[in-house]
Amino acid sequence: EVSLNPASGINADTVEAIAVLCPQVKKITLTKHLNLKNEQMAELMGKYPEIEFVWMVRLGRYHRIASDATAYSTFHEPSETERMVSEDLEALRYVRGLKALDLGHNSLTDLNFLKYCPDLELLILGENRDINDITPIGNLVHLQYLELFTTGTEDISPLANCRELIDLNLCYEKKVTDLSALDGLDKLERFWGNHMDGLSEEEKARFAAAHPGCECVFNGQHATSEGWREHERYDHYRWCLRNSKWIPYD
Repeated sequence: EVSLNPASGINADTVEAIAVLCPQVKKITLTKHLNLKNEQMAELMGKYPEIEFVWMVRLGRYHRIASDATAYSTFHEPSETERMVSEDLEALRYVRGLKALDLGHNSLTDLNFLKYCPDLELLILGENRDINDITPIGNLVHLQYLELFTTGTEDISPLANCRELIDLNLCYEKKVTDLSALDGLDKLERFWGNHMDGLSEEEKARFAAAHPGCECVFNGQHATSEGWREHERYDHYRWCLRNSKWIPYD
């Protein structure tokens, strides 16, 4: 394994020279070098598939993620002005092992980039107000934690495939009128549906009865009130996101 520090003045040509001159090398770590471009590193990956290249993948103009990270968050606040768009996330194709992804408070419009993250166990998409097709989430069969509040979602049927879900937050999804697509999610322990104005009281009661072991909250003040983020699982997940390292809760 070779790990190079910033003082070494590395560029893509230098990295390739190392690969050629050191055929025994199996891993080259370049996470301290921010000048390497995704396209350059992708070309090297194609030329030298036997070597694991670890570098800082650029996501749009303002964000980077290590190519071997297993957890990642933009850590955006509601007041954030420099927001990600969906095209920025296409670079996740170079991050092969993501288990947790927090993209809350951005400007995403489609979720096709999720095809690069099939093993996600945690996904946060709250406050991306122009998402109306969540079909790609249905392919995340290992998903356990999902925040999908205030996105504009109407059809939640893809979530029926996410049979491992434990924590699900759909607050402020005002276009949703029917929760029956979630009836098969028998591992749910917590469901938050505050301000889901399209749901009748009868449908809320029916859903709660269909999930007797699940804590269902429909009348809270906002998306994360009533203790949504005070659960010990969330503290654990937050640590993972801050350290770019996924460790299963249990």
